[in-house]
Amino acid sequence: MAKRDKDLDLSEAGRYDSAIGWEPDAELEQKKRLAVEQWNTPYSEVFDIKNGRELRRSAIKPVTEIFPPFWREGELCVLTGEGSVGKSLFATQLAECIARGENYFTKESDKIHKRNLGRRIIYIDFERTRTQFDELYSARGRRYPFASRFKHAPINPDMNVSKEYEGKLWKLFRDQVGALAAKSEQHNLIVIDNVDYLSPTDGRSGVSRTLKTLKFWTQTLNCSILAVVHARSRTGSLRPLSVNDMSGNPHALRFADSVFAIGHTPIGPEYRYLKQLRSRSAPPIYDDKNVAVFELKRMAKAGFASNVTRADQKILLESGEEPRTTNYELQKFDPAFLGFEFQGTAPESLMLRDLAAEAELADRAEERRRLAEAKRVNRLRQTSARTALTEGIIDGSFNRYLLGK
Repeated sequence: MAKRDKDLDLSEAGRYDSAIGWEPDAELEQKKRLAVEQWNTPYSEVFDIKNGRELRRSAIKPVTEIFPPFWREGELCVLTGEGSVGKSLFATQLAECIARGENYFTKESDKIHKRNLGRRIIYIDFERTRTQFDELYSARGRRYPFASRFKHAPINPDMNVSKEYEGKLWKLFRDQVGALAAKSEQHNLIVIDNVDYLSPTDGRSGVSRTLKTLKFWTQTLNCSILAVVHARSRTGSLRPLSVNDMSGNPHALRFADSVFAIGHTPIGPEYRYLKQLRSRSAPPIYDDKNVAVFELKRMAKAGFASNVTRADQKILLESGEEPRTTNYELQKFDPAFLGFEFQGTAPESLMLRDLAAEAELADRAEERRRLAEAKRVNRLRQTSARTALTEGIIDGSFNRYLLGK
């Protein structure tokens, strides 16, 4: 036992193993230091805190309507719809109207827009190339004259991608859009078509993270954003438009201040309707009882109501009438703008009625009724005249009796 104790090294140095390799990880230490610095950030720099007295004394800031009642200053607005419904066409027309100061399709927007004629707006277009854009807005080799305040920004085909963004183009696009949003004095109004290009994945969390980032930008960078978001295919569906139609995670739309959708209608392939799905600022005006109806066509001017004299006219869909329009004298240049012309308002239930199918069903029912009546008359005609006479029916009145005369 004494020998064992003698062999043991009980000195201070001998009580521990070698410390080689125990140096702290520099990267880990840096993360810890940053975490501590974040907690030390004063909360007054993150939250704008005011007590009740300060709130009462502070002036109420007037709200500027950009596209009433859908989009307001400093808000994140989402335009959604299924593929090939015309989201990009509608967003482009809206941006051109804002840049040029054209009237919209409501009386409220006419009053507000007269005080806010023409604003700079940039359209970030991930969907279309410049060539495709020119083809859409030209006729007979002549381009539509877009306003100088309207800026179109598609992807540059000659861009160089650094190693930092290899395999992460979504991060490159998001950083560049953020840089544009930071220049609020130049690009106060931004249209993003569409947000899938700013999301790391097409899954449920990608769009949610992107919309959350866009909402943060509108709160901190003094900008207003209209984001185009894809929805699930509704081919052949006669269900009302809802937030559940959005592809991915429908709950992602809760980060938006306003959401409106554009949908097809069985009335005709050229007709669309617009419906408000969500609004934080006020109750929706264009809800399921009052949707805005449009016709897709070539126009000389970008204004939604360019061919309509009364903005509050109603379309009579119950009787199968076509939406009423007035004669419009075209400008000297060809109608090169492909856009939507406002036709009026109607309940969404009427926009989802397949009038052609209903007429076909009515014709079939009438044909079946006539066939059944003919069979009944033929059976009566086979009754012998002798049987008719025994029942007291005059022979000369037999056919008139069968025909109900």
